[in-house]
Amino acid sequence: MDDDAIERIYNRIFGVAVEEAVKHGPIAVAATLLGISMRMYRTAMSKEEFEQIIDWVNDSVDEVQPYIGDFGDCGSEGQTFH
Repeated sequence: MDDDAIERIYNRIFGVAVEEAVKHGPIAVAATLLGISMRMYRTAMSKEEFEQIIDWVNDSVDEVQPYIGDFGDCGSEGQTFH
């Protein structure tokens, strides 16, 4: 898959995720996307590959930056983002 296709997929899913986060909150959307992602990775990868990607995600935790201002009022002070 080429970079343009990946960018189109990302932008489409991101747009829907933001819309749903505004309606239902970012935690509900993030949990849903994480659950879908985990099952898709597990379906498409061997057990070893799946474990490697989970380790990579865990090792990258300090590199993840929060979104600023993309979620309308659902990101107001006092709300937890992950």
